[in-house]
Amino acid sequence: MFRLLIVLLVIAACIAGLGYYRGWFHVESDKSGDNSRITITTDNEKIKKDKESLMEHMPGSGQPSKETVSKGKD
Repeated sequence: MFRLLIVLLVIAACIAGLGYYRGWFHVESDKSGDNSRITITTDNEKIKKDKESLMEHMPGSGQPSKETVSKGKD
């Protein structure tokens, strides 16, 4: 169970790192006096644009294959 938790944390860290690198997330910090504030902003438009770009470069993604469609008609 502990190994599964570690694997999930590593996957989450990789996704967060990739998202930060690709510009999906922005992290800002502000410190005024004794208070500090951290703001995480997501760019949903950038995520959507990257997803569409990925789907264009992966043939057959999101669409059933011709073999699957022809088997369903029989």
